Amino acid sequence: MALLWVIAAVVAVLTAGAASADSARVWAGPPDTSHPAAKPADPDGELPTWPFAVGAIAAVAVVAIWSVRRRP
Repeated sequence: MALLWVIAAVVAVLTAGAASADSARVWAGPPDTSHPAAKPADPDGELPTWPFAVGAIAAVAVVAIWSVRRRP
């Protein structure tokens, strides 16, 4: 059971920063660089799907590990 909590905590820590990061601020880089700035945020306000995919995969992995450990 402790392993389940450790895995859940690690997944939460690793995905929280990336899921809540401002993409324009993350990819723009320092203002004095010569590379182009990041494209503006989506005007429709759609959320990216990759955080949800990572969360779903992590949840399936946790359930699979839990079910294997709970076998009689």
